[in-house]
Amino acid sequence: MNRRKFVLSWGRKLFFGISWPLSILLALVSLKSSILPGSTSEWFYFTLNLIGHLGLMNAVVYFVLYCPLVLLIPGYYISRFWSLILILALNIFILFDAVSFAQYQMHLSSFLGKMFWEEGLENLLTSQLVVILVAVSFLVFALFIWIRGETHWRAMQGRFSNPVKNWYLILILLFVMLSKVFFYFGSIRPELTTLLPLDFYPKKESTSDDGRKFYYPSTLTCQGVQNPNLVVIALKEWSQNQLNEESMPHVFHMKDHAINYDNHLDVAFNEQGGLFSLFYSVPAAYESEILNIKPFFLHEMNKRNYEVLDLGRNHSEVFNKFMSWSQERTNKQPYFVSMVLDLSASEADRVIQDVILILLKENMLTNTHIVFTGGSSGSAHNNIPLLHITPQRKKGYFNHPTSHYDLMPSIINDMWNCKNAFSLTGLGYPLSQAGRDWLLLSEKGHFKILDFKNNSTIEVQNNSLIKEGSPRSELIFPAIKTLNRFKI
Repeated sequence: MNRRKFVLSWGRKLFFGISWPLSILLALVSLKSSILPGSTSEWFYFTLNLIGHLGLMNAVVYFVLYCPLVLLIPGYYISRFWSLILILALNIFILFDAVSFAQYQMHLSSFLGKMFWEEGLENLLTSQLVVILVAVSFLVFALFIWIRGETHWRAMQGRFSNPVKNWYLILILLFVMLSKVFFYFGSIRPELTTLLPLDFYPKKESTSDDGRKFYYPSTLTCQGVQNPNLVVIALKEWSQNQLNEESMPHVFHMKDHAINYDNHLDVAFNEQGGLFSLFYSVPAAYESEILNIKPFFLHEMNKRNYEVLDLGRNHSEVFNKFMSWSQERTNKQPYFVSMVLDLSASEADRVIQDVILILLKENMLTNTHIVFTGGSSGSAHNNIPLLHITPQRKKGYFNHPTSHYDLMPSIINDMWNCKNAFSLTGLGYPLSQAGRDWLLLSEKGHFKILDFKNNSTIEVQNNSLIKEGSPRSELIFPAIKTLNRFKI
């Protein structure tokens, strides 16, 4: 058998008989990112994409890197060593890439391109001399194993005749094309297209400042058939010590008919960031990248034909708009009202009392969840009030740490029994569950970790790290993961 045909056939056996299945198994690690197919079409898309694109990666390495060298130097050792080196390098890359995505929602290509193309190979290997030494050493090694392998070729000439056909290329192309068909004609979530770095046409919502793509979760899986109403009233700034009988007598009285969370904490460094995290359930560091994307729960509300009244997040004259809406409303749709009050505690108390009276007068309180909270406490040493009045008017008190990351996932899970309400954004806990032992506060380029276990903090800003007490340094890694969760 011609030795060139033999070395090509040998490579095909290894690349498409061993490396391709191994690549598929290693790439499945990326599913630990909690981005999972949620429908039949998404499962078909994911399976075809996984098999086709990883086959394509192996084909590119085989034809671009393996074939030219072994055709030029069809040595016994060259073909074996070179195939094993390439297969090992390719699958190590796939494994590291999958782990990187699972932990930080970031593919290796996000920074490898910068290292190689912007900074250059010379900078990566520290100097031009090292580049030359690496190249010369590789050539010497290749020459040595080629000469050493020539004696084996002469001894084995004519013994082998087991060529591998090219059917695998047709299979790879078929799978890639079918995955694109499901992408274009199926309902595929944008984040699912980011699992594999070779997806040619990923749908992304917007681009972040660091050049990576940003996506935001949108698909809830809800089993509830009831559609209760929801009213969320937030003060732009409100601290726990302002919720007293003297300053806010009406809201203070409502505590007796609500579930109280007395250790509700800031997740941002200002009111605007706090209000953003309240409705979006993600860190305030993402605020500049959300742009016009709606909060994740509004997609489910649209499916359920909710009437949505967003009275804004930055102005104080909301009461008149609310009153006009309630009086002119004639349909019986379920409704969601969000209201942000830029008022003092006493002024907000009167507005809240008037809103409740109007809802009562218009017979709109039946089957209604009502939430009172704030955008920020105004101080790092105070908590934000959080009251949840359920349709059953349950009463309760919780003193474990809670945050705005928990609020909307908990409310919509109560309303619609949404099994993925917490995994979708990946940050929240059920409000009634005492499971959090640290909390992330953030804004663009600045974050702080509250370590409840050690009653300490870590703050990172302007490339400096400040510790108070004895915090767990390892918390920096899940914090970075959180801040990269929605970037690709």
